[in-house]
Amino acid sequence: MAADAIEQTATITDRVIAALGRHGEISDRRREIAKALIRHLHEFCREVNLQLPEFLATCDFLARAGKIS
Repeated sequence: MAADAIEQTATITDRVIAALGRHGEISDRRREIAKALIRHLHEFCREVNLQLPEFLATCDFLARAGKIS
């Protein structure tokens, strides 16, 4: 199968995971952690049918929580 055909059939989760390390070195351990986090977050979004405004509000909440902790 051609590389572009594989790319087209990949899920968004696969594409995000494949992008790890494209913009700088990433250790094997950091890659392992990031892959698990991406898989779990993407599954959560699918499970609750998360909509874009909800996602953005959640990102805002987490950013504000991070600043006060």
